[in-house]
Amino acid sequence: APQICMVTVDLETGKNLIIWEKKSEAPVAEYNIYRESTVACQYDVIGNLPKDALSVFIDSVADPTKQAWIYKITAIDEEGNESGIDLCKPHKTIWLITTTKTGTNDIQLEWYPYYGFEYGTYYIYRSESKTNFTELPIYSMASSTTAYTDNEANPGNKLYYYLVAVQKPELCSPTGTSKKADSGPYSQSMSNLEDNRFLTGIHENELKTGSLLVYPNPLSDQTTLRFHNPENHLFRLKVMDLT
Repeated sequence: APQICMVTVDLETGKNLIIWEKKSEAPVAEYNIYRESTVACQYDVIGNLPKDALSVFIDSVADPTKQAWIYKITAIDEEGNESGIDLCKPHKTIWLITTTKTGTNDIQLEWYPYYGFEYGTYYIYRSESKTNFTELPIYSMASSTTAYTDNEANPGNKLYYYLVAVQKPELCSPTGTSKKADSGPYSQSMSNLEDNRFLTGIHENELKTGSLLVYPNPLSDQTTLRFHNPENHLFRLKVMDLT
């Protein structure tokens, strides 16, 4: 049974990347790639690659910014026999969200941890663009904690982008007849790209008529605002970006 070497978010496409190494001595003809469905511990086939193809698969459907995703792979021989999916250890991507602290405007990062291989450190990266990330992280921390406050960015009207990464002890080296120049080896599993725009979280405010409730918060593409208005006063809602 084949094993996943790493899953990560591909910075070029913004999609999840599944990487494995062809170490099986069995007569493998092709590989099936699975992603956990809407039911826990149940998996759907999302792709199939022949044995000679590069052992990297891009999940073009799953959105890394919405949640963490779990993957497995299996191997199929020339007679159509498939290895058991339970023999493959699942790998789960890092899912990062950001909010802004009330009062200080410090940027708060929280994430769901990577699952699939052992690691002891998280690496935090920050950039003012989506692509120009420095080689060195701005901060490193033990993997026993999954939150970090960036109180050195001083955002003001600046837009910052963040990544969280973990280092694999051994490199992942995919193989195949169609190997490209940018196809590894891979050393880090990256989270989704997140920024500090206020649209990812709304602070609590007080109106003259009572408190304003916002849920869900942080939000993705929609949210609900609820406040006390027994006299049916007319209100105007303004939505603004950092510019």
